[in-house]
Amino acid sequence: MATATQGPEVREVRTTPRLHGERLELLLSGIAPLLLGLAGLIVLEGPADRPELDQPPAAILSYFGEQDTVILGSFLLMLAAVAFIWFAGSLRAVLRRTEGGEGRLSAIAFGGGVAAGVFMLAWPAANLFGALFA
Repeated sequence: MATATQGPEVREVRTTPRLHGERLELLLSGIAPLLLGLAGLIVLEGPADRPELDQPPAAILSYFGEQDTVILGSFLLMLAAVAFIWFAGSLRAVLRRTEGGEGRLSAIAFGGGVAAGVFMLAWPAANLFGALFA
């Protein structure tokens, strides 16, 4: 007598109000770094008028003389980096729940997001340091 073999286990994913709330959080935490980063770049490239690297030192020092706009633009970029790390954490939570098992993909995505967030924090720190101490 032949017996039927069972296929792979199929998990049912239910959409609950909590899952919809998490998706909304993921969406908002993904849009926030974009808007904050764009605002920071507009401030640094617009009113502050960041000089090119081949400019004489006097032009670069005059750029850092406009201390308020450089500090504001750097602050917005650093805030965007923190929002991006928050997004990476939200993404990890959603991926980890749906992935199951060891959670390797969610760990890799979160590690990459944190590494990118650290570099996003370090980049405007040089502008901020120049504005505060030049």
